[in-house]
Amino acid sequence: MNYRHIIATAWHITQGNKRIIKWYAFIPAMIATGLGILEVLYQIMAFKKSGVFSGEHGESFAYDLVKFAGSFFENHHSASFIIIPFIIIIIFLEILFPPFAKAASIQLIARIYNGQKILLRDGVKYGVDSFFRMLGYAAAIKFCSFILIFSIFAFVVRSTNVNVLKILIIPFLIVLFITWIIGILLTYTQYFIVIDNLKVAKSMWSSVKMVLYYWEHTLLLIVLMIFIGARIILNAIFVLAIPAIIIVSTTYLAAITAERIGLIIGCILGGISFIFASYINAVADVWAMGVWVITFLKLSNEKEKGARDVDMENLPTEEEILKANFDPNLIELTGEEK
Repeated sequence: MNYRHIIATAWHITQGNKRIIKWYAFIPAMIATGLGILEVLYQIMAFKKSGVFSGEHGESFAYDLVKFAGSFFENHHSASFIIIPFIIIIIFLEILFPPFAKAASIQLIARIYNGQKILLRDGVKYGVDSFFRMLGYAAAIKFCSFILIFSIFAFVVRSTNVNVLKILIIPFLIVLFITWIIGILLTYTQYFIVIDNLKVAKSMWSSVKMVLYYWEHTLLLIVLMIFIGARIILNAIFVLAIPAIIIVSTTYLAAITAERIGLIIGCILGGISFIFASYINAVADVWAMGVWVITFLKLSNEKEKGARDVDMENLPTEEEILKANFDPNLIELTGEEK
């Protein structure tokens, strides 16, 4: 298997079909980037408010948020009619749209790779066909999410003290390692769901078998995981950089100009950085998906031979069989003693 050719082909498909990025990958990337930014900001403020490192404990940051939201909606009834539906729409998009978009993208990429003539709107049909199974799979592996594990770990540390960090760091790393192994074993689950139209449980088991059967391609899996890891690191850099851009630019501009102007400019810079980060993540997502789709198609086409299957290319002739029976170096094949 030519790994470089697979990666290059996936990149060619990504570059030649940017409408997939625009319609099926950009919104999920925006949601993921936005949630990442909110998670980072929340953890920073929660640790600062908890006083884990300063020793000064007070009310939790989550409690302050709930109290602020209640006070805001109580004093601004008209705004609540706009903000609450907007939040509900965002929540539904975060839960429902990514499984649909991923199913559509997988089918489109697979069909483009196989030379089929398709339209972009065909992705809607493909996304609907696999939507509920992809949604079920996303819910099933939610407990293996790095963000969820990190959030639980951070909550435990904040609820106790910093000394607990020394005790929990090893279990935390072990859990992350187990999560990483599970992620590798379930690498091809979503492709079995979307491309082969299998149920969730059967797709998960088929993915485990495919990873174990083709262990000789471990190098390929490692390379692909490094690629995905690079994407995650890139996302983390943007997630950390965007709040920094907003805070630094706002603080600096507020110091040299009017406070309101500095705030507006900081928000504009942050918004531009957010859109740029989301687009880069969308491109990386489609590229990585293309690599996995091509790898899945190649491996799934390699049928495992049974003991009764005949390999015509390597089938020995009658003369070779007779020679093997009388060759002293090969006599053990007949079960006779030398």
